[in-house]
Amino acid sequence: MLDAHFTAQRGQFNIEMPLHVEQEILVLCGPSGSGKTTILQCLSGLLKPVSGFIKLNGRVLFSDKEKINLPPRERNIGYVFQDYALFPHLTVKQNVTYGIKKDHRNSSLLDPLKLLHSFGIGHLAERYPGQISGGEKQRVALARALATQPELLLLDEPLCALDKDIRSTLRFELRKIHQEWQIPFILVTHDEEDAAVLGDTKMSLFRKRTAASGTAQQSTCSHS
Repeated sequence: MLDAHFTAQRGQFNIEMPLHVEQEILVLCGPSGSGKTTILQCLSGLLKPVSGFIKLNGRVLFSDKEKINLPPRERNIGYVFQDYALFPHLTVKQNVTYGIKKDHRNSSLLDPLKLLHSFGIGHLAERYPGQISGGEKQRVALARALATQPELLLLDEPLCALDKDIRSTLRFELRKIHQEWQIPFILVTHDEEDAAVLGDTKMSLFRKRTAASGTAQQSTCSHS
């Protein structure tokens, strides 16, 4: 469970973000510049909030009062970036194993090759990102994010660069992954269909305003 209430700086204004996410998919919507990615970066530890707190399963990740700000590697949060952020000089298998700490390689973490097979891309293990399609890159990025068995998964516009048919397939796969893993997902999207199909709940962000919550079915996403 994610429990947070923090203020983050976005350009010339601050975003106040109250969050309570259990085993569900929360969709963040809003126009470009409203701070959606900023929120993900604060949760992951890539950015430091101005104030407030972030707790994940009772563990304090950030607190201005307690002067706690754990680095990304200690937060146990998976992050799928909009551009996939795969290393072009590493194979698919090497990309998936990159984020696993060396002293954890013999622990209970998932086997990278088995994880790739579960995504239907085990046959691509020795290929490089430049040799695979956009949909395959997205599956590799998801596998890498899940390899360390995170307690929370963040997805920044995970389907935006894909064509309609692949988007439809991956929506189904994301839903299936969520049901299997039973961890909170926070997904940023501009696409109304993505929000409706994937979101259990939704928060809409507006410039210089706090987020408003509601169900994904009750609201629509604002396009940039």
